[in-house]
Amino acid sequence: MAPLSNLPDWNTLINNTVAHLSNENDGKSWILSTNGRFSVKTFYNFLNDGGLRCHKTPVILKSVCPKKINLFNWLAWDNKILTLENLAMRRCNLLQSTACVLCHAGVETADHLLLHCPFALHIWTFFGQLFGVRHWPRSLVDLWGDWRRMIPKPLIPFWDLLVRAINWNIWLERNARIFNSNCLSSVSIIMKIVRMLISWFDAAPEPKKAKLEVPVSKIKRSLEFLSPRIAEQSVLPPRPHSPGET
Repeated sequence: MAPLSNLPDWNTLINNTVAHLSNENDGKSWILSTNGRFSVKTFYNFLNDGGLRCHKTPVILKSVCPKKINLFNWLAWDNKILTLENLAMRRCNLLQSTACVLCHAGVETADHLLLHCPFALHIWTFFGQLFGVRHWPRSLVDLWGDWRRMIPKPLIPFWDLLVRAINWNIWLERNARIFNSNCLSSVSIIMKIVRMLISWFDAAPEPKKAKLEVPVSKIKRSLEFLSPRIAEQSVLPPRPHSPGET
């Protein structure tokens, strides 16, 4: 412990800590707005999000596609979807296995299911080659972060819709295999994604259509290539049971 002689002078300590006061009258300032003035909008936003703002939420939740698909993609980004890994952590995984039902190789995490699974990679590769995208995101956080910023700016409005459609259809296929024992090929899922994108384009307002017209025309042309392959491999044999599944 330092000797008392080394401690600062009491008066010096007080002078260094007392705030500088002015002769101006005190005033009220609303910290939720930049101009310091109260507004119902800023207060509502604070109540709506608890004061915690996520810069990715508006990007993911605002789109011309159905709200349930926007919400699913937001939950996937936040790792809140009920993958087998998340179900196992909650001790309610009825399959008694966390193996991915699409490849039966890796643990079914959100990142694996939607990005890294060979089944998912085949779908991503098809659209990547179609639009000249060569690098894939490391995770779902990266998907809506640094990787999204690498996409050419004119392509982003369409690519945001494509990401939503890919993730949603992979999830539907995963559920169909678990609950209905139905197995579609990756080519069939690509066809479903293309048709979904075309339906969203047709329902979009005219200003948004102008930004989507060129890439949508390209995926429409891809249907000519996909249709013969669908006829050959539209339905796969029933999936094998996962280890421990009854």
